[in-house]
Amino acid sequence: MSMRAWNPRLLGLECSECGAAYDLEAPRTTCTACGRPLIARYDLDAIARDMQRDAAYASGSDLWRWRAVLPFAPHHDVV
Repeated sequence: MSMRAWNPRLLGLECSECGAAYDLEAPRTTCTACGRPLIARYDLDAIARDMQRDAAYASGSDLWRWRAVLPFAPHHDVV
């Protein structure tokens, strides 16, 4: 059984300029149509239900306290 590499709350990627939508099948950072950066789109309502803001602050002061809104799946190791 393979584990999904992406955060389950990550819905997809969207171009910051033209709005083109991309799925998560292949890694990409820029829009194939216009070359602009892609923005990660999350199910923020679900994240808000699952995580209290204070819990993030209690998890430390580094980047990993925001794991709920990082694109990697929860089972990936913190480095």
